[in-house]
Amino acid sequence: MTDARIFAPAAARNAAAVVEAMRDLAPATGEALEIASGSGEHAVAIAAALPGLTWRPTDIQPDRLASIDAWAAHEGLATIAPAAALNAVTERWTGAPVDLTFAANILHLIDEASARAVVETMAAALKPGGRFMTYGPFLRADGFASDGDRAFDARLKIENPGGGYKLVETVEDWMRAAGLGDLARREMPANNLILHGIKA
Repeated sequence: MTDARIFAPAAARNAAAVVEAMRDLAPATGEALEIASGSGEHAVAIAAALPGLTWRPTDIQPDRLASIDAWAAHEGLATIAPAAALNAVTERWTGAPVDLTFAANILHLIDEASARAVVETMAAALKPGGRFMTYGPFLRADGFASDGDRAFDARLKIENPGGGYKLVETVEDWMRAAGLGDLARREMPANNLILHGIKA
């Protein structure tokens, strides 16, 4: 890239599947808050597919914030708000409540207390009736979905003490405790899941 855009191969691989799920599960209109938006590639893919949503991307890293804005400018997407700095582990969203919160590929990278705080921040940002969605790899009650998942989880735990796959049922318990109901799971490619719920 010759500008601030960052290219994330994982985001490029799963963007189409995430967009398909968004079309089925997300509200068609309103405001969406994305936590840990990363490169911004999910933001531009979703915003292009769901033009009725105003997308509010956030991240904690300055280079990621610059990348998000650069991707939005490159794609000419006026429905993506300027990227905002937000640490969803230690801060709450201070803007108006939103219709959708979304986070991709973050919970397995952080420790359990931080992951629960992210879930709580996402739920707190929603209007009543708003939708919560988080995407990524999870540990199932009967174990890992594949040997590749087991190996990836082991590597995460070495590289980032406290990181690693979160048990689906544990995350769903956090979601319920944060005021979310109608919980459901959507199977995604490469053994990933989207967990979603609705704010009471």
